[in-house]
Amino acid sequence: MGIGFLVVGLLLTLGGIGVFVYEERKFIIDEDRNSVGTKLGRIYLIAGLVIVIGAMFLQGAIDAWKDGTSEGWGMNARDAFFCVAGAGGFTAANVILWTAFIHYYYKPKLEEKQKMNARRFMFSSIPFLVVFFLLLGQGIADYLPYPFVNGLMFGDNGLFWSKPVGGEKSNFHIQFYAIIMLSGVAVDYAICDHKFFKKYGKHGLLEGLVIVAFLCGVIGARIWYVVGNWTREGFDQNPLRAFEIWTGGLTIIGGAVGGILGGVGYLVLNKKLRFISIPWAMGIVIPTILLAQGIGRWGNFFNCEVHGAAVDISNGWSWLPNWIIHNMQYSSTSPSLVGTNQIYTPLFLIESLLNIGGYFLIVYGIGKPLKKWMADGDLAGCYFIYYGVVRIIMEPMRDPSFNMGTDNNFSIWGSLSYIIIGVVLIAFFELWSRFGKKGKNKPLPPEDSVA
Repeated sequence: MGIGFLVVGLLLTLGGIGVFVYEERKFIIDEDRNSVGTKLGRIYLIAGLVIVIGAMFLQGAIDAWKDGTSEGWGMNARDAFFCVAGAGGFTAANVILWTAFIHYYYKPKLEEKQKMNARRFMFSSIPFLVVFFLLLGQGIADYLPYPFVNGLMFGDNGLFWSKPVGGEKSNFHIQFYAIIMLSGVAVDYAICDHKFFKKYGKHGLLEGLVIVAFLCGVIGARIWYVVGNWTREGFDQNPLRAFEIWTGGLTIIGGAVGGILGGVGYLVLNKKLRFISIPWAMGIVIPTILLAQGIGRWGNFFNCEVHGAAVDISNGWSWLPNWIIHNMQYSSTSPSLVGTNQIYTPLFLIESLLNIGGYFLIVYGIGKPLKKWMADGDLAGCYFIYYGVVRIIMEPMRDPSFNMGTDNNFSIWGSLSYIIIGVVLIAFFELWSRFGKKGKNKPLPPEDSVA
């Protein structure tokens, strides 16, 4: 039965996605069409339903799968229902979210009423996305192997999944952490690209910048880690180990600084982008780093790292989904807590929520109400102050195994430096807006400035 569900699910899902992408692409590139008519609306609805039903069949295949050596999961009816309903609802919310997102951001001439409806659908689908994902996770949680795999390795025995605790090791390793980080970068790019389009009328202005900033961010993250652990991890004895980035060892604090310096440098040196106001660009781009950091923290979850001390689940953590509870009973550096009523404090989750919430606080709680009184670039300073405060609060809660520096306080000093940088930036941009050289308005980008 599992194979039958799998075949049907793949056919329906891939077929629905193919039709959806084909019709969506035609609609977006057709400059003469500014609204979704009845015919196209029906195609979207039918294709979306086919995708959702296909996803439910695929989840049913997983629920019913037998590996030939056992009777499969033996999932009870309640959990199977949670899984199938969760998969269907999660897929439906995704279809609505991304359709509305594409229409709102990439169809600038869309009829105003439909544009507003797209915006409403886009934001209202997010709570359903979360709810159905949690429902799916709750149904499948007790049947998954723990700790979760955290990447793919290439070794003497070919391809195999890697785990953060035990298991075979290899130097060539594709970690989920990197994939999750790139996902955060993609989200940031999509948001910033739209805001640059609204101001300058061009998509793709940030394509080169995001590549340079990401590479500089990785370099900055590694440098900060090596400096902070120079004697703690023996870099002073073997400096060449500083280049062994595949063994792990990156810091978000250093990564953000490196990425920001690389991005600003790219804007300064790129003659084709001289029309872009750097203070304005910093105020738009830098706060979105909080979103990338919030998403990136889930890489720590898969690596079973950057957590706090062991605590009783009943001590305020029983609300967590079962799959988080089960995985947080493992640590990459400490003995397993499996079989106990404890978990390691999920600092990754706390910081993830604080970072995502911080983005909305800075952009919509500070930036919009105080726009008349703020200079371009001030929100960049707000990012540094906010994230510095978050890290100062979080650092003392960490398991000492994940601290940096010989006295375990290197990250705290880094957090304090963030706050100082933030205050200095705000002061600089305020003074520049009042006393800086007033030049002529910069020209809009030439037609051939971007692809």
